[in-house]
Amino acid sequence: MKNMLPSPNATGSGWAVAHKKALAFVEDLTIEELVNMTTGSGISSRCVGNTGAVTRKGFPGLCLQDGPVGVRTADFTSAFTAG
Repeated sequence: MKNMLPSPNATGSGWAVAHKKALAFVEDLTIEELVNMTTGSGISSRCVGNTGAVTRKGFPGLCLQDGPVGVRTADFTSAFTAG
Protein backbone atom coordinates (compact mmCIF):
# COMPACT_ATOMS: atom_id res chain seq x y z
CA MET A 1 0.00 0.00 0.00
CA LYS A 2 1.46 3.29 -1.03
CA ASN A 3 -0.17 5.55 1.57
CA MET A 4 0.41 3.38 4.61
CA LEU A 5 1.30 4.96 7.92
CA PRO A 6 4.66 3.98 9.38
CA SER A 7 4.60 0.98 11.67
CA PRO A 8 5.37 1.34 15.38
CA ASN A 9 8.94 0.60 16.35
CA ALA A 10 8.75 -3.07 17.35
CA THR A 11 11.73 -4.93 18.69
CA GLY A 12 12.39 -8.57 19.39
CA SER A 13 12.58 -11.65 17.26
CA GLY A 14 9.88 -12.40 14.75
CA TRP A 15 8.59 -8.88 14.13
CA ALA A 16 10.28 -8.51 10.74
CA VAL A 17 8.62 -11.69 9.50
CA ALA A 18 5.23 -10.73 10.96
CA HIS A 19 5.44 -7.25 9.44
CA LYS A 20 6.29 -8.68 6.02
CA LYS A 21 3.31 -11.07 6.23
CA ALA A 22 0.98 -8.23 7.24
CA LEU A 23 2.15 -6.04 4.35
CA ALA A 24 1.68 -8.91 1.91
CA PHE A 25 -1.86 -9.46 3.21
CA VAL A 26 -3.04 -5.84 2.96
CA GLU A 27 -1.22 -4.75 -0.20
CA ASP A 28 -4.05 -5.59 -2.61
CA LEU A 29 -7.11 -5.16 -0.39
CA THR A 30 -9.83 -2.96 -1.82
CA ILE A 31 -11.07 0.03 0.15
CA GLU A 32 -14.29 -1.90 0.84
CA GLU A 33 -12.33 -4.82 2.27
CA LEU A 34 -10.20 -2.52 4.43
CA VAL A 35 -13.27 -0.80 5.84
CA ASN A 36 -15.05 -4.12 6.34
CA MET A 37 -12.23 -5.70 8.34
CA THR A 38 -11.57 -2.63 10.50
CA THR A 39 -15.17 -1.84 11.41
CA GLY A 40 -16.83 -3.73 14.24
CA SER A 41 -20.55 -4.36 14.29
CA GLY A 42 -23.24 -6.59 15.67
CA ILE A 43 -23.52 -8.73 18.76
CA SER A 44 -23.56 -12.49 18.52
CA SER A 45 -23.96 -15.09 21.22
CA ARG A 46 -20.29 -15.13 22.22
CA CYS A 47 -18.97 -11.83 20.82
CA VAL A 48 -19.74 -8.27 21.78
CA GLY A 49 -18.96 -7.31 18.19
CA ASN A 50 -17.44 -8.71 15.05
CA THR A 51 -15.26 -7.39 12.26
CA GLY A 52 -16.03 -8.27 8.69
CA ALA A 53 -14.34 -11.08 6.81
CA VAL A 54 -12.18 -10.94 3.71
CA THR A 55 -13.19 -14.26 2.19
CA ARG A 56 -10.95 -14.11 -0.88
CA LYS A 57 -7.93 -13.98 1.45
CA GLY A 58 -9.24 -16.53 3.95
CA PHE A 59 -9.62 -13.97 6.77
CA PRO A 60 -12.72 -14.95 8.77
CA GLY A 61 -13.02 -11.72 10.76
CA LEU A 62 -12.53 -11.22 14.47
CA CYS A 63 -14.77 -11.91 17.45
CA LEU A 64 -14.42 -8.84 19.68
CA GLN A 65 -14.67 -8.85 23.46
CA ASP A 66 -14.65 -6.19 26.10
CA GLY A 67 -14.70 -6.06 29.84
CA PRO A 68 -13.00 -4.16 32.64
CA VAL A 69 -10.24 -6.78 32.88
CA GLY A 70 -10.50 -8.61 29.57
CA VAL A 71 -12.89 -11.21 28.24
CA ARG A 72 -16.44 -11.28 29.56
CA THR A 73 -19.17 -13.88 29.20
CA ALA A 74 -16.63 -16.70 29.09
CA ASP A 75 -15.78 -19.66 31.27
CA PHE A 76 -12.34 -20.84 32.31
CA THR A 77 -10.53 -17.56 31.67
CA SER A 78 -8.00 -15.88 33.90
CA ALA A 79 -8.12 -12.20 34.75
CA PHE A 80 -6.15 -9.96 37.03
CA THR A 81 -7.26 -6.77 38.70
CA ALA A 82 -7.07 -3.64 36.56
CA GLY A 83 -4.92 -0.72 37.54
